[in-house]
Amino acid sequence: MTGSNSVNVFLGLGVPWLIATFYESTIDGSKGYFVPAGSLGFSVVVFIICAVLCIICLLVRRCKVGGELGGSRNGRMMSLIFLVSLWLLYIIMSVLQAYEVGGAANWEGLTFGIEPGISCPYRK
Repeated sequence: MTGSNSVNVFLGLGVPWLIATFYESTIDGSKGYFVPAGSLGFSVVVFIICAVLCIICLLVRRCKVGGELGGSRNGRMMSLIFLVSLWLLYIIMSVLQAYEVGGAANWEGLTFGIEPGISCPYRK
């Protein structure tokens, strides 16, 4: 069952990108297919930090309680508050970055794995 889900993801994401790449390569003067990254890099970094903290929380619970679930009421409540806080932190950070609050507008030139000299042809 898991294999069919990954096939669906590759077909759902890969085929449209493949078609767009072929289309863009047929246009004269096109430098290739560009997808503006926007806030994707920032969101990925925040997500990875939150995910690592979540895994650390689960590992600590496994060592202290003997499993990820169960334990005392206080331990369960502390884990709940911590994990929900991580979720809220991710949402708040993503929203602040998307609305360019706190100096995020200055990150316009920040690229993640993209050659800095190339500009997106779709941006006006």
